Amino acid sequence: MRMRKLFASIAAVATMLGGMAFGVMSAAAADSNQTITIHNSQSGARLGLSQIATFSNKQSTEADGKKTAFVDVNTVTGMEKAVYLAAAAAKNVTALPTEYGVVSGTGDAADYSATNPAAYVATFDANTLRKFADELDRYLTADAQYTVNGSTPSGSDVTLSMPEGWYAVKDTKNAQSVKGSTAIVATTVAGADGLTIASPYEEGQQNITEPGQVNAKSEDKPAGDKTSDKNGTAVGVGDSVRYTLTSYVPTNYYEANTTYNVTFKDVPGTGLTVNRNTADFKVNGTQIGTQAGQVNAVFGGELTNESSSFDGDGTKFFTVSLDKDAIETALGNNPVAAANGYYKLELTYTAKVNAAAGGVLENTYHEGDATHTNTVKTGSFSFQKIGVGDDKAGLNGAEFKIYKTGANGDKTGEPLWFTAAGGTYKLSATQETATGNTQTLVTATVDGTKGKLVANGLAAGTYVVEETKAPTGYAENLEVTFNVTVKNDGIAELVQDAKHQVDPKTGTVLNVKSITQLPLTGAAGTALFTVIGVLLVGAAMTVLVKSRSVKHQLER
Repeated sequence: MRMRKLFASIAAVATMLGGMAFGVMSAAAADSNQTITIHNSQSGARLGLSQIATFSNKQSTEADGKKTAFVDVNTVTGMEKAVYLAAAAAKNVTALPTEYGVVSGTGDAADYSATNPAAYVATFDANTLRKFADELDRYLTADAQYTVNGSTPSGSDVTLSMPEGWYAVKDTKNAQSVKGSTAIVATTVAGADGLTIASPYEEGQQNITEPGQVNAKSEDKPAGDKTSDKNGTAVGVGDSVRYTLTSYVPTNYYEANTTYNVTFKDVPGTGLTVNRNTADFKVNGTQIGTQAGQVNAVFGGELTNESSSFDGDGTKFFTVSLDKDAIETALGNNPVAAANGYYKLELTYTAKVNAAAGGVLENTYHEGDATHTNTVKTGSFSFQKIGVGDDKAGLNGAEFKIYKTGANGDKTGEPLWFTAAGGTYKLSATQETATGNTQTLVTATVDGTKGKLVANGLAAGTYVVEETKAPTGYAENLEVTFNVTVKNDGIAELVQDAKHQVDPKTGTVLNVKSITQLPLTGAAGTALFTVIGVLLVGAAMTVLVKSRSVKHQLER
């Protein structure tokens, strides 16, 4: 059976795991009294330590002023099965290499006593060791050999003392396992000076540069988030959306580590234009710079210089990194008060809605393995222009202009500019005369339906739709003006006009050739009957004049 030797570089990986990782501490203490110091311990947490391996054949050499150390790893009797099965699951195999021993028998009768799976685990890289710790968690019981009940405030240091070896540490709170926090831990190793820890930066061990440093994962860490100032409100082309990305920084990382770094990675969706000059930061609500450049933030991805900007497409991304020195400088080396052992760090920036915007604008923030997607909608409306007779199926060629409304609900300003595409229009980002822009929207055949007009890219609000030219053969004095309300969810409602030419239920707008073709309901019916009444009065007056004329002639 193979005894896996842990050299300094391997020891660094073998004693690391995501979120809660422990270093190998080199000291001259007796084998029976080694220590591990846990930073960022959590109040109320219970750490159960179960030994999975011992160390032997400890050696240390020095050449050219550099120390090299190694040890053999031996699986603790009674833990072979649990370690073997967890290691196999982490590597997605059914059996470990035979150099680490062979299992005899099968099923419930399988015997793992002749194996040394812990030596195989010592060869794992960081990601595989994380998987191993998660798999091993299911075999660990509450009856751990050593326990630590957290009674100090969260974020405090706790020093443990136990026999030398390799341990699995199960972190629980309120009798529930803390997700992702079971750790593989090595104690100090007497007689092996030169063992070091150099755990991967992104795994939460940024300040672990010397043996004996341990950063415990906090189950109380708040989750990051992504919000915008337009949440719950439809936006239009040309509008600005202010996004806020939130991350939380443990105070012990901030205070102890000279290389600590927080990186925000953001993936704007299609329809959003990002400019780096709009970014700034806050820590626990205190602004630390009016722009990111003032706190020496480092940009990456699509944003690489002062003036750079780019249009999102759902795959392009940018990063903003902020190190401890930048935060300290911005705060004048006097950090704001932390909440529950964490600093709340916020990156805010502005994205502009561009002409590529569809109905939904997605923007995704990557916080480590977690993703936070913020969704903003654009508004739109459509209607079908219909006529009389054969034109009831749809009427092309009607021309309209669209206005915003003022405080009194009446149209205000100049007609809005749109870009055109065969009956379908989108609000232009440039509200001015420009190539491709138009203020006149014309009904046309859209997706096989005659008389359609579709207006996209609108913000929430009420708009006035004014017909400026009726199709040939239709009454110009009966052109339609009506309101459309775009709601916060981006869905629009047509508002019925006084003559009832607009039908909100069917989404149709009627053109007529004469007043007698107006709908005989409501105000339109009243208007029609008024006109007919006037005509009848006129007829009565004619008859009266004529009868008087006849009578006058008879009298003569």
